[in-house]
Amino acid sequence: MKTFGKYSWAPNGRLVAIEYLPAGGPDLNMVNHIGVLALDAATGKAQAFTPRVTTPVANRGPEWHPNSGAIVFASTGDPERFYAVGSAVRILGLNESQPTVTPVDGEWSFLDRVTYDATGDHLLVEYENRSRTTLYRVPVSGGRAEAAPGGAAHFSAFHFSRDKKRAACIRQAFTEPPEIALVDVDTGGHQVLTRLNPQFESIRLHPAVERRWRNRYGHESNGFLILPPGFERGRPVPLLVIQYHVSNKFTTQAQWMTSYPAQHFADAGFAVLLHNYPRELGWKYGDAFAAAMSQAYNPLASLEAAVQSLIDEGVADPKRKGIMGWSFGAWLAEMAITQSDLFQVASAGEGGLNNAGQYWVTGSAAMQRYLDGFFGGPPFGPAYVNYRKLAPALNAHRVKAPLLREYGADVGVQSLEFYMALRRLGKPVEQIIYPGAPHVFSLPSHRKASMERNLDWFRFWLQDQEEPVPPKKAQYERWRALRAASLRRPAQ
Repeated sequence: MKTFGKYSWAPNGRLVAIEYLPAGGPDLNMVNHIGVLALDAATGKAQAFTPRVTTPVANRGPEWHPNSGAIVFASTGDPERFYAVGSAVRILGLNESQPTVTPVDGEWSFLDRVTYDATGDHLLVEYENRSRTTLYRVPVSGGRAEAAPGGAAHFSAFHFSRDKKRAACIRQAFTEPPEIALVDVDTGGHQVLTRLNPQFESIRLHPAVERRWRNRYGHESNGFLILPPGFERGRPVPLLVIQYHVSNKFTTQAQWMTSYPAQHFADAGFAVLLHNYPRELGWKYGDAFAAAMSQAYNPLASLEAAVQSLIDEGVADPKRKGIMGWSFGAWLAEMAITQSDLFQVASAGEGGLNNAGQYWVTGSAAMQRYLDGFFGGPPFGPAYVNYRKLAPALNAHRVKAPLLREYGADVGVQSLEFYMALRRLGKPVEQIIYPGAPHVFSLPSHRKASMERNLDWFRFWLQDQEEPVPPKKAQYERWRALRAASLRRPAQ
């Protein structure tokens, strides 16, 4: 049985291009195919489904040319590399056996939506480059991609008028909440149509400046730096780094990470860097060295470059630095504190990735296949040395930073290995389980509790501050005990 995704009707109304996964479900690279369903002109019933694009990469969002019958779609991935995210725009004619690539000046990293303009002479591409998302126009024959809406605002979720002259979308920016806007595709001009959250007009929000760094391997990363009110350059403040995927979106909490109150951190006197790790390098399945470079050493080098530049500029206090991250960002945070002494305190949520125990606890063939690909095999025999080098739980003895961990019940079980290793070694760690919480906390009570806990955690360890309210008495008693125990523990 196939799993069907996005689809697009041909102009003649008799053909449907469909994104689908073949029977057996997705593998770890999420290889999507594209097929065409023909309908009987007389009855309108399905006549035949024909697979048309079966390349070993993810093919997304088929759209029909208004006149020629060609299909345009986006491809992401590299059949030679695991988790590589390079993208291309491909066009397949109805009578052609292989799609052709539209050459674009520069490099796409991840594409999801591609369509034609009204004439079919240009492609319209929605693309997020980790600075912002917007709509780009590209000649069908290839060439330069030109942004339709200019400036730095973030435009996404484009829905086009029938003539492709206008598009409704979501417009937002770092201190401007999301609103519905109407974009003129030809001129790039836009008009905001709604005023959904007028309350924010009276709430002070701290702006951010986009920054870029190049690490010692030559790879670039970027981020958005929020400075606390009254900041004076040359008078360093504690720094908090939040991983891992951000852009110029509206930011009260750390965008999609609902547990990290970025604006409140700044109010409390922290410099806050929302940091993107460098693009995936990709690796051949089973190549543990290349996998570690892509997902550990290269991201760590970018963190080091970003933090050091802020220290050199007199922004960050080198003795008061914290890191936090959710999901894959939790891996980046736990990797950083087991592979370096860059940060003095950390928080991680819904992670627990790349530990040997996942191989057995999850019981998942997909997880076992991923770990085989990442570490070069299972956590015994020849591949065990690779786990020993990189798995957080097997490097718990290196941890010096106090660690807060937050989980829903499901992922919380597979995360216990690192937690128990830290506990057994007497390291300062606290793990909180939120019953019924999804992967990204959405219940208001969970979000509020998590944001308050993270704010309190970093203020306690980096500013020696406690909020003197009775409901938090037990929390601070636990944390004081963790601090006292860590001061008594001999160096390892």
